Amino acid sequence: MTKIRKYLGPTFSVLVTAVVLWFVATWLLKDADLKVVREILSKVSQNSFTLLILSAVFNIWVFQYPYLVTTRNLKYWQSFQVRNASFAISNSLPAGGTIGLTFQYAMLRSFGIGNKETSATIGIASVWNGLISFFMPVLGLVALVIAGQATQSLIQSAIIGIVFLLISLTLFYIALKSASGSMWVGNLFSKIVNPIRGIFKKSSLNFSTGINDFRLQVNDLVTTRWRSISFSNFMVQIGMFLVLWASVNALELNFSAGIVFAVFCFGRLGTAIPLTPGGLGTTDVIMASLFQLFGASAELSLTAVLLWRGFFYIPQVLLGLMSFIFWQLSRVK
Repeated sequence: MTKIRKYLGPTFSVLVTAVVLWFVATWLLKDADLKVVREILSKVSQNSFTLLILSAVFNIWVFQYPYLVTTRNLKYWQSFQVRNASFAISNSLPAGGTIGLTFQYAMLRSFGIGNKETSATIGIASVWNGLISFFMPVLGLVALVIAGQATQSLIQSAIIGIVFLLISLTLFYIALKSASGSMWVGNLFSKIVNPIRGIFKKSSLNFSTGINDFRLQVNDLVTTRWRSISFSNFMVQIGMFLVLWASVNALELNFSAGIVFAVFCFGRLGTAIPLTPGGLGTTDVIMASLFQLFGASAELSLTAVLLWRGFFYIPQVLLGLMSFIFWQLSRVK
């Protein structure tokens, strides 16, 4: 029975991922002619491909900096290995987030980073990534207002994002302010999460101690470096956006930069849907739907998303795989 329970979670994650991706593929292809998509791709100019490559390179280059600004004595190449290996695992494997987190700890420790610094680095990156994901739709709405393209449904989505952002910021502030605040937030999480865990016959968790430990680990870093932490994490989002903008530019779609930025921002909500690794599929559907909403054909919308995935997602997964192999080989030596 214990062995069955051990493999039940991963098996369920794989099945859910497969089902969601099947529905995503069905939706994306239901109105799109793949022959037309291939013809569109064949007409992309060499200059456009060069711009796509440059945007992909910038995205990869800037991706390492959230760890560099929070971790003393961590070199760029070391951060490159940790970040990209973690990206590959977290964004390609079902339930890969937990696995990627484990390897981040192991890799940082192998580079001589202490336990406290390692926990602080990973914790801050996780929290800031979550906060920015909720903040992006707000920026997307601003971009649409400037472009004169705001709709009621998008405004509603942005309001949801604002609510989650304000709640998250408030809880984050309370948790960092004092030990009593961290205990209160921990107790709140316990009351919310444990009843859900009880449904699946999981043991109850006490979040208070963990959150207070996190407060002690990150307080100094957050206080002194919150600007550079925020800027570096935001630049990671900009790197991903530039790849999408280059994809739209390659197809000569008549969209302003504001609309493309809004599509990207609202698409980031897909990463908050914990059904597939890294929002794979869910993000693509949101982006393709928005492109069609703003007047692009099904084929052009699908092609834009495929180009974005091809120059943002695939290079980082491949680099992450190579980074992980290199790290493993270097440990053997």
